[in-house]
This record gives sequence, structure tokens and C-alpha cells, in this order.
Amino acid sequence: MINNIANSNGDKGIASFESYQNIVSDNIVNSNGREGIFLQYSGSTLIENNVMVSNYNGILLLDSSNNEITGNNASNPEGFENNGILLGNSTDNKISYNNLSFNTGAGIAMDNSNNNKISENILINNEAGVSINFSSNNTIYGNNAKLNSINGIALHNYSINNTLDSNIATYNGCGIELSDGSNYNNIFNNTANLNNKWEGLFIRTSSNNILSNNTVNNNNWSGIGLKAGSNYNTIFNNNINSNTEEGIRIDSSSNNIIYHNNIINNTDQAYDNNPASNNWYNVTSLEGNYWSDYTGVDDGSGTGKHDFSGDHIGDTLIPHPSAGFDYYPYVYANGWMRPAVVVYTDKKTYSAGKTMYAGLDITNPGSARNAGLYIWIDLPGGGKSWVTKYSSVTLPAGLDFNNMKWKVITLSNIPPGNYSWHAILQDPVTKEIIGESVSPWTFSTAAMADAGSIKELGKALQGVNEKVDFVK
Repeated sequence: MINNIANSNGDKGIASFESYQNIVSDNIVNSNGREGIFLQYSGSTLIENNVMVSNYNGILLLDSSNNEITGNNASNPEGFENNGILLGNSTDNKISYNNLSFNTGAGIAMDNSNNNKISENILINNEAGVSINFSSNNTIYGNNAKLNSINGIALHNYSINNTLDSNIATYNGCGIELSDGSNYNNIFNNTANLNNKWEGLFIRTSSNNILSNNTVNNNNWSGIGLKAGSNYNTIFNNNINSNTEEGIRIDSSSNNIIYHNNIINNTDQAYDNNPASNNWYNVTSLEGNYWSDYTGVDDGSGTGKHDFSGDHIGDTLIPHPSAGFDYYPYVYANGWMRPAVVVYTDKKTYSAGKTMYAGLDITNPGSARNAGLYIWIDLPGGGKSWVTKYSSVTLPAGLDFNNMKWKVITLSNIPPGNYSWHAILQDPVTKEIIGESVSPWTFSTAAMADAGSIKELGKALQGVNEKVDFVK
């Protein structure tokens, strides 16, 4: 069926029943009483490059599988709930590169349809860009959904195990919505900005979903919202910026994990009516989020994980933004991807003849890069005793160097006073300090110590530029 005109029929424009391996291409199908193109109990059909205007639905597939729908234009601006493409009880179909705009229903709607792939479609000025009900294991990838009155992309009514990847959902009522038992979905790499009625990403009565690596900025309500028993969701690695209400809002939902998000310049950074029932940090790694209004410092002045400086996690003014929230806030945006150096000792006080175990951790979670590495001991009254001095070393991608006994020193005959291990990672070009760690310790006694005996410490440290294991 190629190059036909099928207009103004009382029922369907083009219909196929129990047919396989057909091509429906380059047809003009307008103003029909029912669907423009209709398939039932049909498969392996290619529907491409058709123009469909003012039908009830542009394309309807019922009980049909393994079809491909590509390059079509469907606009149904009149009537009620008229969709560009509708799938009912249909599986393993591909819907791509269509322009599905100005429909009174959804650009693409699916009911009871599984294992379909929806990719690279343009979905503009519909009621919803993509609307999925009672459907599972579908992939929604790379679509542009904007200016839709209710949702850019929506999963409703027990739509489970779907993947939403790299979609753009902007200038809609709500960007992306999961509701009513839509569980175990993976929502990542999407952009949900500038939605003008509600949230960028909204979850209602849906659980065990993963929201990661999304950009959620400048929405008229919250950036990300969870409501009404949305539990056990994981929200991480998202950028949540300049939303009119909260960056993240949680109402009557529990056991959610929120970490490694950049939460920046929202009117209210976060709201949770019971923050103690959620984890605003990763309970395994003890790592939280970056908050642009957090003013604490990473100085190692606390206890436990907060006893170490240099890991880019704040140790003061916690939890943030208030009680029950983030106990491990970062002091840098994307701090979890920033190279870090942490130097530490096994004790805080030493005396003559005691052994010090100095530990060193150097991490680089991101790509390989060069950095200056400088480690020394600050001496009482000023001065330094250098340990390691490299103007540029390569930090391999994924570096995780940990040595609790990097230096083993027997202390004797040095002046009493306050000392500090000091370590810096520095950009070799800009000289920006990438990471810095200070670990203070006290030497309490010395036998006949004098100013010259500090040389004993230098001997124990064995000089500058001793190799760190990963330095080649």
C-alpha cells in the first residue's frame, strides 16, 4: 500500500487484519471517522512516511507485534483523546523518527503493551508526549517531548521495568511522571527543564525506581517530587538547579536514597515531611549531595568519617539543610568525581620511641588526569619537612590507592609540639588546589630535644620524592 490517498472515510483510512510482511508507505490519510492506519493481529509490517491529519487516531495497532513505524506525521487536533499512535496489547514494535504533534490525546500512547522501543520521535503540543499504561519492559529513548499540556512522558497504572533514557521533556505541564504502581523503572540521562505547571520529575505511589544522571532545572514547581507512598526509590547523580519551589520534595514517602546530586540555587533546596524516614546520603559509602547553600568545611574536625579532611565531604554544620537530612554533604559540585587525597595517622598523640603509622588515600573516580602531588609535615612554629614533591603525576582513571601504613616511623628525639601531615593535589597548569588534607598530631615528650633534632624526623621520612605506588 504505497502512494495512496485515503481521506474522509466514515471508518478507517487503511486497515490490515491478520496480515504479515506488508509495507504501508507514503500515503495521505486524512479526516477519517476512525483510525488513519489500523493493524490488528498483524506483524512484520513497515509503516513509513505517511501523513495523517484529523483522524480519530493516526495509527492504531491492536494485538500486533514486530512492526516498525517510522518517519510518519500524525496530527489529530480535533475531538477528545485522539492519539498520534496508539498501541493496544502489542509487543516488540519499533516506533521511531515520527513527528506526532497537535494531538488532543498523546503523541504516542500504549496500553497493555510490552517490549516496545520508542525512539527519536518529535512530540509537540499534545496532551501528553508519551503516555504508557499497564505496560512493561519498554524502552523510551531520545525523544523530544515539549509543549505538551499535561506530561512530556508518563508511566501510569502498574507500568513496570521500563527504561527512559536520554529524552528531552521541556515546556510541558510536568516533564516526566510515574504514577499508580509504576515500579522498578530506570529513568536516566533525561533533561526535564522549564516545565511550566508542575515538577520536572514526579513520582506518585510508585516505588523501587532509579532516577540518575538527569538534568532537572527551572521548573515551575519542584525539580523532583515524590508523593503518596513512593518508597524505596534511588535518586543519584542528578543536576537539580533553579527550580521555583523545592529542588527535591518528598511527601509521605519513605526508605528513599538520595545521594550524589547537585542541588543548586532552588528557592527551597529540599522538603521532606519526615526526613528521618529517608536516607539523604548513601548509607554504605557515607556520601551525600552537593548543596549550593552549604557553608560547612572539610576540616576533619568531627568523628568517624568526619575525622578525615580531604575527602571533599563537609565535617561541620551537619546535617544539612536541617535535622534528619544530609550528614555527609559535599563542599564541591560533583565532589564525588573530583580527585581526592587524604592523609591520616593511627593516633593523635605520640611520645619518644613510639611508632607512627601514617596512611595515605588517593582517589580519582573520573578520567585520567595529571596533578601535582605534594606531601609534607608542618612543624611547630613554622617550617616544613618534605616527604613527597611531584610537580605532575598521572592519576589513572578510577584510581583508588589506599595504604594505611604508607609511612611507618619510629619517633625519637624531636621537639615536643603540634605537627600536621599535609597533602595537596594541584592542577599542574592552573595551580588550582584540587584536593587538600591536613592531619594534626602532637609529640608530647622528647629526651634532650633541641632545634637541631628535627633532623631526626627528616631522616625517618627518608627524603623527598619517595615513590607512591601508582607513580611511574
